[in-house]
Amino acid sequence: MEPVKYTTPSSDSAELRDGPLPDLDFDLPDMTGAPRNPPRVSIATMMERNRQLRQMFPDGLPTAEERWKRKTGEEFKL
Repeated sequence: MEPVKYTTPSSDSAELRDGPLPDLDFDLPDMTGAPRNPPRVSIATMMERNRQLRQMFPDGLPTAEERWKRKTGEEFKL
């Protein structure tokens, strides 16, 4: 019985590397006139948004672990 080969020899995979390059012509949107930087926010607006955030989350923003525990309802330990 002949052994089963699970990988291809390196000489066979060379054909994939040495083939023609893919076409790199992307159809990107025209960004002429788009702002280069995000809009600026005044200090007063930033402070108001921080106040609103603290009202929504008085104990602080939940961590990724806390959000996962809420979703699963179970605690996994390794």
